[in-house]
Amino acid sequence: MLTLTVEPGYSMGNFRIGMPISEAIQYLKHYVDQMNKLPKSSELVYIHQPNNNNSSSINKLKIDDPTFSIITIDDNQMNKVDILYNDKNPLNNDILVKIVEEDIILYFESKTQRLKLIQINDVTKVKLSYSGIYFSGPTIDASFVNIYQVFGPTYPGEFDDKTNSYILTYPGLTFVFPIPSTYINLYKNKDQIPMEFPNNTTPIATTIYLFHGHDLKKPKLPPTTLTTIVNNNINDAEQNIEKKKNQMKKKLSEEIDFYFEPIEVFLGKYILFKNRNKKVKFGYSTQDVLMILGPPDRVYYKRNDKLKIHAVGAGQQQQQQDVNNTIHTYELKSVGNDYFYNYFSLGIDIMFHGTLHCVQKIILHTNFPGSVDFNNYVKCNFILNVKEFTNKEEDNKYITPDDKFNNIQNNYLKDIICSKPI
Repeated sequence: MLTLTVEPGYSMGNFRIGMPISEAIQYLKHYVDQMNKLPKSSELVYIHQPNNNNSSSINKLKIDDPTFSIITIDDNQMNKVDILYNDKNPLNNDILVKIVEEDIILYFESKTQRLKLIQINDVTKVKLSYSGIYFSGPTIDASFVNIYQVFGPTYPGEFDDKTNSYILTYPGLTFVFPIPSTYINLYKNKDQIPMEFPNNTTPIATTIYLFHGHDLKKPKLPPTTLTTIVNNNINDAEQNIEKKKNQMKKKLSEEIDFYFEPIEVFLGKYILFKNRNKKVKFGYSTQDVLMILGPPDRVYYKRNDKLKIHAVGAGQQQQQQDVNNTIHTYELKSVGNDYFYNYFSLGIDIMFHGTLHCVQKIILHTNFPGSVDFNNYVKCNFILNVKEFTNKEEDNKYITPDDKFNNIQNNYLKDIICSKPI
């Protein structure tokens, strides 16, 4: 059973509003493996097409949409975790991660793949606490009275005619209390709070939502950088001492979260990390890349390269430009295996020449659900100016990871022979 500490508007246990889907799935893999007492799994088990599924509404899941697919982390019903997504139009609906046994649903915004809403459908299956006090679990009722004692008073809630439930909302946190049909008229179209029914009982919460902001129907995503939050706090506190403010900025510059950072692509030249204003150019050495991006998450060496025969041969010369724009000329004596720096947390791979050790290729990953390498990388937020390959100055449109190939081909590649990507 999961035991989660609730921080309204911020987190529920290890599930943090705004966290990438890859981080959440990695935690769930670890949780499932612990439950199964097996070595950590490195792959999702399988993908299948169900006859039923759900929508991305904030209500309980409606298992009625056959266009959704499910990725299952573990097929054991006791520890099962399903990832549900719209396989025909992945960007039209949220990506849902459902922890089956505990009946918890995590809603991830489809474009940024960040967590925006946590939904608990059965509070008896999860132990929840706030400020060190448990308010729900198998032996603790999440009653209206108990919630009021733990979280304190708040504004009167609303009565939902469709579900005959009373919706009680705190900043970043909402509780749903079903009202018996006998007492519906007491709270319908009234501001009366159902603290206690006429029979001296109190309603019990069945569903809990945690989100960022104040509106459950329109949950927001928090800022992606710590500097945005802290700078606002500095302004709010009216700390106008410039020296102290600069020290704070300098300290936080090392803590910026670069998740989903825009990366502009300049074909055949370089990629530009826009938030940090850094470039990785073709021809850069491994040292140049390490200075800019830091150490990779993994280094992968190509083996049995079938195209190695086409590599530059011995005795030929190759030029290389470093980060200081200095051009170096090398004579190749042998040809080694090319290798990749895998930056899973950035959604990119950088391939280096086996002998020159300079950047030869850059791969940008979209991390679409259902793809072979889904969840191995985070989604790379790249932008490619169309004029980079049309050579038309009037074209000032961009291709992003959310564009479909058919749209790109029809709109920008009419005069270019291009086969469908693998």
